[in-house]
Amino acid sequence: ASTATCRHLPVRLVYNNVDDFYSSDTDAQYKTHLQHISACTTSSSSPSSINNGCYRILPFQYSPTEQHLSDLPSVTANERGINVRINLHRPQRRHKRRHRRHKTEEYERRSHKHMTKEQQHYSSCPVLYRNTSNVKLSAPSNITYIETRSIVRNGSADQLNKNKSIVDAPDFEHELVSQTNRVEKIRTQQSSSSAHHEVNSLVTQTSDHIQDLFNMSKNYSDKLDIADTALNLLNNLTAQIIDLETRLVSQPSLVDDEDSIRHQFNELNELNNHLQTLEKSVKELLRHSEQLSNERLIRISEQLATRWKRITSEIYQRKRSILQIIESHRSFHNVFQNEENALNHLQSRIQLLEPITNDPNNLHRIAKTVTDLFNDVLFQAQSVEHMNDVAVKFMEEVKMHDKILKHFRLSLCDLNSIAFKRRRISSNGQRASLVVLKQVESFDKRYANLLMKIEEYARLLKKNFNSIGQVTKQ
Repeated sequence: ASTATCRHLPVRLVYNNVDDFYSSDTDAQYKTHLQHISACTTSSSSPSSINNGCYRILPFQYSPTEQHLSDLPSVTANERGINVRINLHRPQRRHKRRHRRHKTEEYERRSHKHMTKEQQHYSSCPVLYRNTSNVKLSAPSNITYIETRSIVRNGSADQLNKNKSIVDAPDFEHELVSQTNRVEKIRTQQSSSSAHHEVNSLVTQTSDHIQDLFNMSKNYSDKLDIADTALNLLNNLTAQIIDLETRLVSQPSLVDDEDSIRHQFNELNELNNHLQTLEKSVKELLRHSEQLSNERLIRISEQLATRWKRITSEIYQRKRSILQIIESHRSFHNVFQNEENALNHLQSRIQLLEPITNDPNNLHRIAKTVTDLFNDVLFQAQSVEHMNDVAVKFMEEVKMHDKILKHFRLSLCDLNSIAFKRRRISSNGQRASLVVLKQVESFDKRYANLLMKIEEYARLLKKNFNSIGQVTKQ
């Protein structure tokens, strides 16, 4: 009696010779046949076949369609060999199977008709046809290995273990990938001809040219953005600088009103604050102009920067001049008030002098009063001279301020481009220098008249003294 043992048999790929690479494992028209793998006899009862471990293998056909076995395979054996039966689908109604088979054959026939030669050769194997985008790879296979079982009679355990083999699907796919790489390498070597080199050279040149065009386009795009920013800055700065120049040119000369002078000083502070906000924009415009390397834009930007600096210097000079004028005006006003009060007091003393008589005692008393008054008038002359110096300093500073205004107006390149409208001086205010000059002239006249009156009074007093002396001598 023979003992039944289970044995793992190696698997060999046996492809059908027909050109149909898309036949499914479920096609009923193809039958699998057991073939000899070696030169063993076909009789399973041959003792040499049994002793040498000869066996038959089950050929199979690789398909991209993943098959899930619904039923376990069944194995039967008889005197002619071993039969393995695999049911890939459950038996269904006959018309459904016929309809499904008809649709499958029609689809495969149409697909085969429109496929290229390479697709016909590799499409049945997704691993070999990995680089083709038209063939959609199925999900990773869940088959880890394929094995067949055989009943071997009178076989020893050593022979069973010796011929035991398992082929893993990952190893098989790895081998297919290596073969694919080898085929691609052969194709690359075969295509290395002169025409191929020429085409590659042209493609390389075209690619380099396209890259150069892309870089040039990017540079032009960046320059356009910089140019757009520069032009916006240019228009904005030009309008604001013209407005600042117009307001500076339109400032009038100073008047004899400290509130008006203060208002003008505050206006200069406002212009200066506005001007400082433009400094960043001016520097940015100069930087963009240098990046664009446009001579005209650089020249215009430098002109705007120069005008900005000139306005800054002008505002600084005017503010300093106005501060000096305010200080000098206050000094003159204080000195003038003091001198005017002193002059009024001297004038009142002169008006209080007694009329000259021929009484000697009265003449001596009047002479002493006139002498003291005359000394006070002469002493005030030094204060009047100091007041005149303060007035001259004030008028010189006002004159310098007017000169600054005039020089700024003349320094502008094009007065027509500026809405130049000189402000009219209000009727209540006059130029500060003229007002001070009139005040000084009026004070000097009053002082001169006072001095003339005291001299005339002293002359009459001396004349009376002389007449009294002659009478006494007689």
